[in-house]
Amino acid sequence: MLNLDFMSGGGSAGALMRELRWAGTPLGDPGDWPAPLKTIVQLMLASTQPMFVVWGPSRTLLYNDVYTQILGLKHPDALGRDFLEVWDEVSSDIGPLVSRAYAGEPVQMDDIALVVKRHGFPELAHFSFFYSPIRGDDGVVAGFFCAVNERTGEVLAQRAVQASEARYRNVLSRMDEGFMLLDRDFRVADINDYALRLNGLAREQMVGRSHWDLYPGTEDLDIGRLYIGAMRDRRPGVLEHLYRWPDGRQTWIDVRAYPTADGLAVFFRDVSARHAV
Repeated sequence: MLNLDFMSGGGSAGALMRELRWAGTPLGDPGDWPAPLKTIVQLMLASTQPMFVVWGPSRTLLYNDVYTQILGLKHPDALGRDFLEVWDEVSSDIGPLVSRAYAGEPVQMDDIALVVKRHGFPELAHFSFFYSPIRGDDGVVAGFFCAVNERTGEVLAQRAVQASEARYRNVLSRMDEGFMLLDRDFRVADINDYALRLNGLAREQMVGRSHWDLYPGTEDLDIGRLYIGAMRDRRPGVLEHLYRWPDGRQTWIDVRAYPTADGLAVFFRDVSARHAV
């Protein structure tokens, strides 16, 4: 029986990795993988930071459970595929960085802005990451390892502080999705026009109020647990859920929560159309 001990643990991503038919991918049977790849996969699956490995001439992608939050709807189909095909919408941006890593050059990006399509629509996202080349058993670079952090919420919050009030309001008003800034006590510190329209409330009815007062009972729902966990663990979270409004409306909402220095930056949009029968 094939020994997959180096793939042990790792949550749902680890389970998917153990179940995948690797013989049908460029990597072949896991038992024949080179020792450096097995070692880095074991370390990656045990980590609580988003990480991935790109290996071989076909740039085969392997990743851990936390990285699935960054992949969004690209998971689970991304596992075992060409890294640049998975992120084809930004391949022109990251392709040269991948080439540098395969040439044996470490690559560090403290902040890169990319327009990604991982939730069914284009969105501007910010990341910091480090590409570390990995050599195979023959000493030749065979791929690279990456530890990555998404900084979207943090960057937007920083820009809000730095920008003039008028310019900041203009940016928020033009966003084609809801934005809400929560402080450490889950009070609404700011909110944009899209979010106000979705809620059917005026700004003064929301800013300064507790999220739990505005949405009673949500602390016991998946959405509330998402916010509490993201605030506590300082890790981003993603959720698509059906929200029942007090007036009887029902809305499917796609939500992304990102920790900031002062609380949470929350992005959301109405996706009811894709659930329509």
